[in-house]
Amino acid sequence: MLPAELLDRLLPDTAPTARWEEANPPRDLPAGAEVTRFAPSPTGFLHIGGVYTATVAKELAERSGGSYFIRIEDTDQARAIEGSDEHFARAFPHFGIEPTEGPDAPWGPYRQSERAEIYRSFVRALLESGRAYPDFATKEELADITERQQAAKVDIGYWGEWAVWRDAEPERVAAALDDGRPFTIRFRAPDAPGRVAFDDAIRGRIEADDNRNDVVLLKSSAEPLPLPTYHLAHAVDDHLMRVTLVLRGDEWISSVPLHLQLFGALGFEPVRYAHVAPLMKGEGKSRRKLSKRKDPEASVDFWMAEGYPVGAVRHYLRGLANSRLADLPF
Repeated sequence: MLPAELLDRLLPDTAPTARWEEANPPRDLPAGAEVTRFAPSPTGFLHIGGVYTATVAKELAERSGGSYFIRIEDTDQARAIEGSDEHFARAFPHFGIEPTEGPDAPWGPYRQSERAEIYRSFVRALLESGRAYPDFATKEELADITERQQAAKVDIGYWGEWAVWRDAEPERVAAALDDGRPFTIRFRAPDAPGRVAFDDAIRGRIEADDNRNDVVLLKSSAEPLPLPTYHLAHAVDDHLMRVTLVLRGDEWISSVPLHLQLFGALGFEPVRYAHVAPLMKGEGKSRRKLSKRKDPEASVDFWMAEGYPVGAVRHYLRGLANSRLADLPF
């Protein structure tokens, strides 16, 4: 672990995590109530698959006496597209997926770029516990590591002997800071992770290899406002916002081992997961994932412009999730 004076140089003026725990109190909800969220990114049009996920999330929250909110996940500022917020403002109420709480509820802000100070506190806590470390590797050095891993036919990533800053001495870190070198903050994965098992609310028991990759948690210090990657933001936000069930696409199943490690390292109770299959399109005898690039009907604008009745669209989407859900009144 690094001494406090180095941590102060890495992340100065950082509030203790207790401040955010106190500011985000446990929810006073009946037993069995679900707290769910829809978390779109402002990187283009809203996919009809997002409406599908949000519809189910909102239904589960409302029918259990819980709460449903929307959190804008805009940590990838380079991919943000102008006009996305206006697009969301039209689409959310049109399809009945607007939040039942916010923006003045105590669990905000509901936009990740406004939560940078919160993330810094929890990154600092991981540094203090030795579960994170600064990485000063350049893009060229990382590319060289990947090239050598490919030649050695080993797993690609920043792990074990390939994680060149993982066990850096404080003197080496101080020298890099003195030189003004930009850095990221990486998670320190377990040395011998083995296997992990977890329960998915849709798919049941899943077993997988545990994570051993030291993923980036906080992006480059060279950025004007270093923001977290999805992995850290997910753990911190869904803990503080007291989410009980995360509905998301099944492409995230492979990330669950990492996310469970993060919840554990941060001292959080893990959320429950429900991973939904993507919407598919039939082409003859085959099927493929509905594509933003190929299929105009992937965008909610298609359904709005063509005048499809909202009730019919929602009825269909609910039926995809569960045929019994489709028959319930709106």
